[in-house]
Amino acid sequence: MNSPSSPKRQLEQLLQSLEDGCLTASEHQQLMDQLRDEPEAREAYIAHMRFSSLMQSKAESLAELGGVADERQPPAQGRQFARALMAAAALLAIIAFIGSMLRPPAPPEAFCKAGPGSVWNYELGGLNSDGTFEPDTRIRLDAGTLEIQLTSGSHLIFEGPGILDLRNPDEVHMADGRLWARAGGDRFIVHTDRIRVVDLGTEFGVIASTQVDEEVHVAEGTVRVEPILSTLKPVVLTAHQAIRTNAIGKPRTIPYDDRRFNKQLTATAPYWHWSFDRIENGGFPCDTDSPGLHDLSIYTFDLEKRRKTVDSSTGEGLHGRAFLLDQPTRFGRGDFYGIDGSRPRTVAFWVNASDQTEDGCSLVNWGQAGGEGAKWSLGTSKEGKSLSTNWGGAWATSPLDGADIFDGEWHHVAFVFTGETDEEGLPELHHYVDGQPQTVHHTRTGPSVDTLSDGRSGWPLTLGIQLFSEQEGPTYQGKIDELHVVGGALDQDQIRHLMEKNRLPWVK
Repeated sequence: MNSPSSPKRQLEQLLQSLEDGCLTASEHQQLMDQLRDEPEAREAYIAHMRFSSLMQSKAESLAELGGVADERQPPAQGRQFARALMAAAALLAIIAFIGSMLRPPAPPEAFCKAGPGSVWNYELGGLNSDGTFEPDTRIRLDAGTLEIQLTSGSHLIFEGPGILDLRNPDEVHMADGRLWARAGGDRFIVHTDRIRVVDLGTEFGVIASTQVDEEVHVAEGTVRVEPILSTLKPVVLTAHQAIRTNAIGKPRTIPYDDRRFNKQLTATAPYWHWSFDRIENGGFPCDTDSPGLHDLSIYTFDLEKRRKTVDSSTGEGLHGRAFLLDQPTRFGRGDFYGIDGSRPRTVAFWVNASDQTEDGCSLVNWGQAGGEGAKWSLGTSKEGKSLSTNWGGAWATSPLDGADIFDGEWHHVAFVFTGETDEEGLPELHHYVDGQPQTVHHTRTGPSVDTLSDGRSGWPLTLGIQLFSEQEGPTYQGKIDELHVVGGALDQDQIRHLMEKNRLPWVK
């Protein structure tokens, strides 16, 4: 009894039948399947065809030397072999194409792009011409935002001020700053001075600081937060969970809030604008390039919305209508939670009022009442003869050298924080009145700017009243028009453009 042929022998028979042009339809399909699926079959095919081509060439040479050229392979059989050979060659081309599609893609090129107004440099290393970062590249970002792509496929949005060390494509260290990361590989690690955040394939944000608490917010997937102090246990976070760690890295649960991070690099600084010219759903709508609704409404001391009074709380403005606070118990409050941390910011608007009854007139505020640098409060004296910025436990003022913004006329005021500090560690602030810069005096030093604006423990955008844990006391009485809040530090030319054109330079 004959044993069945071995697979190798069967393949040889199929190749020989292909060469002879006598493959049946079923044999042809069998050979095509083997060539597609088996690398060994493709190697055997190439070797067989090379040998056959060599033998045919040798036979033709001998026939020509012997004068018997008319006894060569009949034309019909030669054409049949050629057709079979071309079919197999076409199949190999298809197989090669499929193989190229199945090969792992080349790693993405690394890059670093800066947002508008960003101040940064490579302190160590840098970006090579081949699209890779040098090992242990260090990026110093004094202000602004960077978009960073790593060859692992991980995508980062880094906000300053801060320092980011790119240890390798799968691991970074951040000393101060904010990082929003979309991991590209199986694992991505973010180190700070207190914690180690191990990503297990996810999207998440980290706030690092050498002076205040750090935070981790997870949008998708899972991360493991490992305190550097070995006596503290790791914490596993899943989607829409967040923690805040203290000075030694001890974590506590906080509400998830991805609004505390920039998730993409924009060509211009984000902005929010209340013109007070129209009323929608009982409130003043916000024109913005950022997602979300940020309407502003009238409140009383008991925090009850008096939507029915909004219509009577507008007056004639410099541009259309203006926000009018004409009763001592009313103030404005919005659904906008402000700009937090030490991010740069500009607040600009028009005011029209007479002298106030009490000193310390607050105009625009947000954040947490009290000290520790957690609030952002902009105001003036009751006579309107100075501007002040208070960030909770510390403040700076600008005497107006005899000028008076509460003279019953319209005046444009602007308050700017660059996000940087000077040589003494004081925040870099600028005040403007009617487009002209005013000298800023730090009258009291204290904590760094670290505005808290999560909408839970802090106040959202508030107009015309100071931030207290229990609201009481006088409110500003007068008009406010064309309020702009910008997530960046405008310079004098941009502020003058805003004042004269009533729009930001990049807004059409």
